[in-house]
Amino acid sequence: NLENVCAAVIASYIAGADMQSIKKAIKGFKGLEHRLEFVAEVDGVKYYNDSFATTPETTMAAINAFHEPVILIAGGSEKGSDYTEMGKVIAEKVKTVFLIGDTAKEIKDKITTVNLIMDIREGFTDMEDLVKRAGDAAEGGMVVVLSPGCASFGIFENYKQRGNLFRAAVK
Repeated sequence: NLENVCAAVIASYIAGADMQSIKKAIKGFKGLEHRLEFVAEVDGVKYYNDSFATTPETTMAAINAFHEPVILIAGGSEKGSDYTEMGKVIAEKVKTVFLIGDTAKEIKDKITTVNLIMDIREGFTDMEDLVKRAGDAAEGGMVVVLSPGCASFGIFENYKQRGNLFRAAVK
């Protein structure tokens, strides 16, 4: 998000916008649904909906956006992606990962090639149960992030339904 803001600032300035207008626009920008969208803070744990992250690259960017310990919800339906780098980032930066969908085994295999003792949990099909368990695994000061790195089909109709169910379960 910071990189996107920086690019927008430069482009706006070059196009002739004054700095006061640029600052006002940045302060007023609320972000987009399903893109690292802050949902709520519950018992000191912050929940973020990044359901639009349907590629490994976008999930890695989400993980890297946080300085706090991350509880990650990832996985979904297969679309031919290579999860090697995503597995490395998860193995190195995520405290606990909850894997869902058809890609769970492949993502788990990529994680365990780097970290054999990673806390990996699988077998979830219900978003409410998944969010409850992710919340139970988290402690104050941590973040729970839905950032699948995969398409949603199989368990969910689309990324919007997946994200909306996540938000509803958090609330």
